[in-house]
Amino acid sequence: MAKSTTTSAKAGTTGTPKTAKTSPGTTAKPEKTMRAATPDPVVVEESRPEMAAPAMRKKELVDAVVSRSGVKPRYVKPAVDALLAEIGAAIAEGRDLNLPGLGKVKVQRHKKLANGDVYVTRIRQPKARPAGPTGPDAGAETGAGKDPKDPLAEAAE
Repeated sequence: MAKSTTTSAKAGTTGTPKTAKTSPGTTAKPEKTMRAATPDPVVVEESRPEMAAPAMRKKELVDAVVSRSGVKPRYVKPAVDALLAEIGAAIAEGRDLNLPGLGKVKVQRHKKLANGDVYVTRIRQPKARPAGPTGPDAGAETGAGKDPKDPLAEAAE
């Protein structure tokens, strides 16, 4: 009579346990199973947390607008207040914003809490465009946009 032994499956393999049958005079040999190739270890550099700059406050924003535009602070402050109120209202409505200079703002999720609302947004800022002609005719080869030193004449119709 042959003995029957059951071996359990190794971690990482799927399937049913294997059964090996042996005769009375032999010993049980486990079947060879395919082992998953172990990946080579990779050295990873230690990551350092990036320190974010402190949050910009409204006073800093007003000062930055004053220095960039040259307009007096008493005229800038009401404009900045109105701008922030309108952006806040648009986000509260769930509207997407497309504001050059800031980028495209899209509201992803909204959650109401006891002390306020939380909006998860995604802001996409385009890469800076290279300097050059702008407008609908940019890049078009017209008489006005051509290089004056171009030796080739326009084709006659």
